[in-house]
Order: sequence, then structure tokens, then C-alpha cells
Amino acid sequence: MKSIQRGFTLVEIAIVVTVIAILASMIVVSFINVQKRARDDTRVAQIKAVNAALKRYYDDNGEYPSVCSGPNIDCALSNLSSALVPAYMPSIPASPPDSQGRNYLYIRGTAADSYGIFIPIESSSPISAWGWPCKTGNNIDTNWWGGGYTPSCPF
Repeated sequence: MKSIQRGFTLVEIAIVVTVIAILASMIVVSFINVQKRARDDTRVAQIKAVNAALKRYYDDNGEYPSVCSGPNIDCALSNLSSALVPAYMPSIPASPPDSQGRNYLYIRGTAADSYGIFIPIESSSPISAWGWPCKTGNNIDTNWWGGGYTPSCPF
């Protein structure tokens, strides 16, 4: 009598393990991208609130806050708390952490009617097509931050 062998060959097992590994890596990469987009969406919402507070401050004072060590010198966005909190917003938001440790930066131009905010964007999205940081503000000079290499945010 001939014995019947049951089970899988090593080739079949290797193929199944390879397929599972490929699927798992795709899921992990997708999850990481979703997290980046979620942090970027949070950044956009936070900076829109700061922009609105800065516009109200400008309406009341005729200039944007000068909280850095001088015009055209950037500083942490948190420096705005002395000018905006609590009259214009409850607190200054902190940037969600990104892989490079970048944070929001604020700059007021030489003219009192100009300011900029540097936003560390992580994902390739409509916010920043290459996943680069972008800037927003009022009367932003194209040469602020990186000699014009930092694009303006589309919001």
C-alpha cells in the first residue's frame, strides 16, 4: 500500500509567507501615510485659527504682533501667546510632532502689515504637492524662508 502524504511543500509555504509579508508592508505604509495626512489636517485647522486671531489683532491694533527679536527674524509661534492669548484665542497651538522635529515659526515683516507662518507639512497632498513645508500669512515676501524655496500654502 502506498502512503498518502498530506501537508504543504516548502515552496507553497514560502509563497504564502511572501504574500503575507507584502500585504503587511502595504498596510503599514498606508497607515503611516494616513497618520501624516491627519497631522497635516490638524496643522491646517490650527493655523487657520491663528490666522483669524492675527487678523482680529491687526484690526484692533493696525499692525501684526512684533514678538520676535526683530523684523524679518522668525521665532517660535508660541511667542504669539503674549499678544493673542486670551483676548484673541484661548491658547497658541503646538504643531503635531513630525519625523524631522519641525515646528511652527512666526515672522513679522519690516512692514507692520506683513507676517508669515511656517508650517511643517509631512505628506504629499493638496496642501503641499511634495510633502514640503509651506508658508501662509499676509504680504508674504517670496524670499522669506529659504530664499523663495518655501511655497505658499493653498489656504
